[in-house]
Amino acid sequence: MHGIARLALVLLFATVSSACASTRARVEDPVASADALDQRFVEAFNRGDAEGVAACYARGPDVFLQPPHPGLVKGWDAIREHYRQMFSAMSGLHLSLSDHVNGPVGDVVIGVGAWHLTFGASGEPRSAMHGMFFDVKGVRDGKWVYLADCAVVPMQE
Repeated sequence: MHGIARLALVLLFATVSSACASTRARVEDPVASADALDQRFVEAFNRGDAEGVAACYARGPDVFLQPPHPGLVKGWDAIREHYRQMFSAMSGLHLSLSDHVNGPVGDVVIGVGAWHLTFGASGEPRSAMHGMFFDVKGVRDGKWVYLADCAVVPMQE
């Protein structure tokens, strides 16, 4: 019994040490974690997966999205519904990011860059939009998520 208890204690220690090491890795490399979040977002968006996109945002009433239009979307449930409606209203969406930089500021990461969106049914001429984005990412419930997300389009001259 003494040997089994010792083995269990060693296994428990190894598991806790491994969990702490992976937590430290997330904290020590916030830019890589923010980059991975952006990649998950783009992949879910390009699949038209509203649930996958919503999973990239912090759950709760304080998270917000400012899309190019119509107006501010506040709260996780409203963000999920926004993407559901977008994906059902527009076909063939494809999003790409460029000139993209994530930088740590305290316990959050600020992201900025350009976005390009094409859409339209296959075989038809494609429409396109482009603009800039600014976002704030942080760890909530143990995972990196968007806390604030703002996308803008350039003003017409």
